[in-house]
Amino acid sequence: MALAALSLCHCSSSITTFLPSNSRQPSTFFPHLQTQPFISRLTKSQPPNSSSFLFQFRPSIHCRCTSHKSNVGFQFVSLVSLFQEIDISFEETKSILSNASELSSIQLDSLHGHILYLQSLGFLKNELQGQLKQAKLKPRIRFLTELSGGDEDSVGKVLNMFPIILNYRVEHVEEHIEFFRSFADLDDQQIFRIVLVFPAIFTCSRERKLRPRIQFLKDCGLDSGDIFKFLIKAPAFLAISFRENLAYKLVFLFKIGYKYRTKELAVAIAASTRISRENMQKTVSVLLNYGLSSEDIFAMSKKHPPTLQYNHASLEKKMKYLIEEMDRDIKELLDFPAFLGYKLNDRIKHRYEIKKDLWEGEMSLNQLLTVSTENFTGKPKKASVKSKLKYR
Repeated sequence: MALAALSLCHCSSSITTFLPSNSRQPSTFFPHLQTQPFISRLTKSQPPNSSSFLFQFRPSIHCRCTSHKSNVGFQFVSLVSLFQEIDISFEETKSILSNASELSSIQLDSLHGHILYLQSLGFLKNELQGQLKQAKLKPRIRFLTELSGGDEDSVGKVLNMFPIILNYRVEHVEEHIEFFRSFADLDDQQIFRIVLVFPAIFTCSRERKLRPRIQFLKDCGLDSGDIFKFLIKAPAFLAISFRENLAYKLVFLFKIGYKYRTKELAVAIAASTRISRENMQKTVSVLLNYGLSSEDIFAMSKKHPPTLQYNHASLEKKMKYLIEEMDRDIKELLDFPAFLGYKLNDRIKHRYEIKKDLWEGEMSLNQLLTVSTENFTGKPKKASVKSKLKYR
């Protein structure tokens, strides 16, 4: 069925829309399937104006009547290279072409897009690639096990979260690992811990994404230990778009006072990876609308980095309650910006309602919210059932 699907465009003389506009979006693990102009690495052709080009097939130009051996040879070599990208060997490619020779006349860019689409649906995994042989699976699992220091349970978690890793060549995974060893100066244990929280790291281009972003962290003054801690907390920094995401957030951070090549900037950008750029913009706007200056926001986010990652709607409710119900000055947030991180109903309102008769401005926000429940209520904390059984 997969071969028939690949041959479909050869039999049609009209443009066939393969993925309707209202259909489900492709898996994020197949970046070439995003709805954006597609430039084939094989043909180096320029994309047309239509943004739906990737999901369309153009009429193939039949050239069997000509006898240009060089073109046929180039087509065959290109097909071999194309199929190798999805781990189909030279011998397997020859077998496929012998059973479906019409594939050799299909335009390579169309074939490339078609293969990736079928692969995302699971066709090629079962029908072209077949079940991966045990001999191929074992070196890949063994490599991850060695990287983890023999932690088979953690390797199992990686495989459950990101099973597609078994489709990557061991060489591909090794090259990523070696990059982090040599360029970020991380050891295998640190690298595996990053893989454990973000196995999709193997989908990131080493030269286009990983290298410039690790270099950015180095430029901010982070050493290997700092880089490891950063990536454990904000691994998505390595994958999110620079043009559509990081660039906008950097502009906001620069506007409120952050300087390039500083650790403070790295900490702020780590916090910002957890929210959209739209939410970050609205969060900053809320803080400004309540009378805080850019310098105030800078000071607050330096003291409490999560300030910039809070949901803007929740943030506004807490600030409104602080001013209108608690009758406090907004500038108190400069001393205790962590106020914005506490739950409004369960913590802030609850505790204020208990203490408001004794409030009279003598208790700080810090004193109200940070003391333990036991100290706040004056009642000893009830022992858990587990603790009771332990001392019997």
